[in-house]
Amino acid sequence: MASTMTTDDLYATVQELTTIDQAAAVARLSELVSDNRAELGEVRNRFAARLHGHSDDYQATAALTLLNRSLATVARHEPLDWKTRWAKGRKP
Repeated sequence: MASTMTTDDLYATVQELTTIDQAAAVARLSELVSDNRAELGEVRNRFAARLHGHSDDYQATAALTLLNRSLATVARHEPLDWKTRWAKGRKP
């Protein structure tokens, strides 16, 4: 099932989720994006850029931590062909 949320919606949702328990927030994020690493990565990059401009932004820090935890739970889909892996610099 594909996510119907835009990146802006997900960005706002992550800000809200920083106020609840992290385990519950990670589960909710996983449910919202259907384990889509690309969506989580886009939002993570936005929070990282925000934090880069304001190092004392604790909400952005909490959101980035939450997104990193969520990304750690999402499976990576690596190509199985060794030639493809080596071409991209990832050895088996």
